[in-house]
Amino acid sequence: MIKLFVLTVLLILTGCSQQKETEEQLKNSEIYMKISVLQSGSILLNGKESTLEQVEQELIELKARKGSVWYYREVGQEEPPNEAMEVIKLIAENDLPITLSSRPDFSDYIDENGQSHTRE
Repeated sequence: MIKLFVLTVLLILTGCSQQKETEEQLKNSEIYMKISVLQSGSILLNGKESTLEQVEQELIELKARKGSVWYYREVGQEEPPNEAMEVIKLIAENDLPITLSSRPDFSDYIDENGQSHTRE
C-alpha cells in the first residue's frame, strides 16, 4: 500500500500541472498552503485542525489565487491513513502544484529523485 501511495503521489506530481514548475518557481510564489496529514488521520491546514470539506474549499480558493501546496505526512514510510489519499486527490482535482516535505516544519522539500533539500 505504501508503494501505491508513493506511486500515486509521483503521478500527481508529474501530472498535476500542464506546466512543470520547478522548486525555484514554487519557492518564489508568495501564495501557498501548508497541509499536514498526521498518522491518526487528522489534517492540519496551515497548522490548524481541519476537515476534508474545509481543505477542499481552501484548495478551490488557492487554485483561483494560483497558489501551491506544501504537503507533509507524518510517518511517511508507513501505511498512509485514508485521509492522506483523499487530500492528494483533492490537490490533483484542483490541478495545484505541490511540493512534499519530510519535516513537519516544512523546512525541506523532496525533489523528483526523492532527495531532501533545505527550503531557503
